[in-house]
Amino acid sequence: MDRKVYFVRHAERDMNIKDEYHAPLTAEGYLASIELICLFKNEKIEKIYSSPYKRAIDTITPVSKYFNMAINIEVSLKEREIGEWVKDFSNYCYQQWNDFDFKLSDGESLNDVRFRVLAAYNKIIVETNGNIIISGHGTSISVLLNELTKHQFGYKAFKSLNMPDVLIYNVRNKSVEKIKL
Repeated sequence: MDRKVYFVRHAERDMNIKDEYHAPLTAEGYLASIELICLFKNEKIEKIYSSPYKRAIDTITPVSKYFNMAINIEVSLKEREIGEWVKDFSNYCYQQWNDFDFKLSDGESLNDVRFRVLAAYNKIIVETNGNIIISGHGTSISVLLNELTKHQFGYKAFKSLNMPDVLIYNVRNKSVEKIKL
């Protein structure tokens, strides 16, 4: 049996709450998180991990309750630190994906993110044996998948992510499949 890591990008967050760390899901995001149960109910899941951000935790909470399984918070799975307000966020993302060392003052480069999330992922893989769920963020998940797939998962795949989205990473053959929700 192939071991799978289910990467779950958080559902839609409430953009009226400016606190990045504590912003909850919108009503639509909450309903979408409940729908994730249908996707996972027949899967064998060993553990669930999440970024410490409320939106990532809230997205996977219905699934954790369905399995009666704790959510293991992994701080290093947090979203990228931007450092300052970005007016043209699409251009900023494009710049970062074209130069993994590009960052704003007090922000993280994608190489910084890669180093942080890869270390967390390797720790998680060592402490588990079966299929796992990792709930997180578009940038951190995409940068990690870029590394795990030897750069096959890139900017175009990152830009195609929805909220929520589920990507299945096959550990043995290092492939990624996007699940249609």
